[in-house]
Amino acid sequence: MAANRLCALMLLPVLAVSGGIAHGQSRQQRPLAANPSVFVAADIGFGRLAQDRGLAAAVKQYGEAEAQLVSPHGAQGNVLAKDWAKQVPSAFRLQPQMVLVSCDGNIAVTKGEWTAADQRGPYLSVWTRDDKGRLKWRVHQRSLRQATADGASVAEADEDEFIRSRQAACSPKAARETGAAFGQDGSLKWTVQTVAGGGSALHVQIWNGQEMETVISPAMELA
Repeated sequence: MAANRLCALMLLPVLAVSGGIAHGQSRQQRPLAANPSVFVAADIGFGRLAQDRGLAAAVKQYGEAEAQLVSPHGAQGNVLAKDWAKQVPSAFRLQPQMVLVSCDGNIAVTKGEWTAADQRGPYLSVWTRDDKGRLKWRVHQRSLRQATADGASVAEADEDEFIRSRQAACSPKAARETGAAFGQDGSLKWTVQTVAGGGSALHVQIWNGQEMETVISPAMELA
């Protein structure tokens, strides 16, 4: 399995970085060097630290101060990650399967499967870079897969599945069209939307060179 994961990370596309760092350019505006695999590594690192030192330590190191957990099936709505860390067992594993990255490398969304004891389900994480260049997740969405009659979970993750990646198209038009916030290029946007039953779910769009394309939506995740 380790060899397969190494192969998967090596297959992630190398993103070319053109030019140097312009004078006065903030760290937040700099490209994220060469590879979206850093977000995959952060995803895996978050899960490993939760196993080794507990979820509270993992949330403190990898989550933003106001990081939130959202669930499309939870009636309680959004929960602060630091409160979530006090409520659930820490022995879970994250297996990334896809990563979406903004053109400038400042924002990414990882998607995969979490497992804990006899439970498992899909997850999404929104990652950003702070002003010191560290990767921190802002929102983590997870839900529990339904079990079949024989007790097996539906759509179990394939251990040999390669990690897919997609980078947003690079175009100044993205920022103009999307009204991007300062320090962001507007090529990858996410919002948290309320779903039936009182839960919340992520809606993610990526700039494909012509328009913002929806790649993750509550309807897709709940289907």
